[in-house]
Amino acid sequence: MTRKTLRKVHIDGEEYVWVANCDDLFLYPFKDMNIRVFRGKETKSILYIDANAWHFELTPKHIKDAISYALSAGWQPSKANTSICLSKNENGYFVTSSGQD
Repeated sequence: MTRKTLRKVHIDGEEYVWVANCDDLFLYPFKDMNIRVFRGKETKSILYIDANAWHFELTPKHIKDAISYALSAGWQPSKANTSICLSKNENGYFVTSSGQD
C-alpha cells in the first residue's frame, strides 16, 4: 500500500510542506523513497531529498536542515523551474542536480 502524508515545518516564519513517498514506510531499507518539499501551497519549485542517503534520517530536524541548505544553495520556492535535488553524506548535504523541473 502506498502511504503519503503531508507534514508541515516552519522556517523563518515560512510554512513548508513535505511528503515522503515510498511503497511501504515500514520496510527497511526504503526502496525508491524520496521526499518532496514545497513552500505553503506553492508547487512551482520542488525540493527533492534523497531519503536513501546513508546519513539521512527521516525526522523533522533533518527536513528543516535540508530546506535551510537548499535555500542557501539557491533554491527559490516561489520561482518556477528552480527545483533542486539534495543528498547527504558524512560531510553534510550537497546538491545532486538543479534547474528545470
